[in-house]
Amino acid sequence: MDSYPWSIGPSFLGCATTAFRSVRQGDNTGVDLVCSYRKEPSSPDLDRVGLYHEVSNKTRAISRLGPYSLDRTSLYVNGYNEQPVTQPVTPNYNEPHDLSLEKPFNTQSLGQIIQQFTVNFTITNLRFTTDLGRSHSAKFNSTKKIMQHYIDLLLRKSSIGPDFIGCKVILFRSVTNRDSTAVDSICSYGNGSQVPNFDKATVYQELRSMTNNITKLGIYKLDKESLYVNGYNEPFQRSHLSVTTAPSPATSHFTLNFTLTNLQYTADLDAPNSRRFISTEKVIKHYIDPLFKRSSISSVYTGCKVMRFRSGRHRGDTGVDAVCSYKNNVSMARFDRETVYHELSSMTNGITKLGHYSLEKNSLHVNGKHA
Repeated sequence: MDSYPWSIGPSFLGCATTAFRSVRQGDNTGVDLVCSYRKEPSSPDLDRVGLYHEVSNKTRAISRLGPYSLDRTSLYVNGYNEQPVTQPVTPNYNEPHDLSLEKPFNTQSLGQIIQQFTVNFTITNLRFTTDLGRSHSAKFNSTKKIMQHYIDLLLRKSSIGPDFIGCKVILFRSVTNRDSTAVDSICSYGNGSQVPNFDKATVYQELRSMTNNITKLGIYKLDKESLYVNGYNEPFQRSHLSVTTAPSPATSHFTLNFTLTNLQYTADLDAPNSRRFISTEKVIKHYIDPLFKRSSISSVYTGCKVMRFRSGRHRGDTGVDAVCSYKNNVSMARFDRETVYHELSSMTNGITKLGHYSLEKNSLHVNGKHA
């Protein structure tokens, strides 16, 4: 495009490619982008219809983007799409739309908006090996397919079955000195132009029932306390606990994402068992922990774990995806991601500095919360 659409141009911050997808059996390639803009409290909501028409005009009626040819039916702006018509369409730039930009989504087919949730559990009869930690190894891929097969079967029988699309295993982790293997997966659902409601507690309880009280998944045995659905977990009740023993508070989780602009991404950062991954994770946790211990959740914070490092938008950038934990107790009524976001922003000098690392100002997300 020659220039950015005028309606958000002054506030536009940039776009990041989140995925390339196979379309029409590999003949075409779909592109998913997440774009950011600065929204002032007094400014109106994003007009996705007007923006759609601006992008359409700047791409010659959705036919050309630089050297690339476009499918005229393929453009979506925050889920909005129009099918080609024979008569010219006059854009209505003032039509109101109530949209939230805090929830990430991808469009995968015409008229469909997709939302995602995480499923995590631990297998006790699968010993973790180095090649399970390598996302391109034969063992990783074969084990991933088996896991996805089992998870998909259960979720298709759950309350989200009609809207369920599929799950993708993104990581295997060592547990109990490699005697067990933890599985981290991202699942997708969506149907029509509206994302259906997702009740993580209900899905958790359904999966618990379908895995024989979190003990069995196909040929695998499960750790009864290891199941999490989008961070939701219910503490395992042991019948032999004495009346004088107080069960520990339930643990909840939230995601933390940011980008380091002075850490060169390399292939060994993709392997959770590599020396560089382990050493870099220790440094990151060394910097993150003191921040949370000075925050509003300091009394319940229990720690963060880096799930993966990823290549950033620019050469020399490295994205960090972490899952952090806190205990639910009476000292904290609820987890306020907006408060925690602003606290971290302040303690990182306006999202510019984390220890000896420099931060991309627009990269911080706390449980999906972004400025």
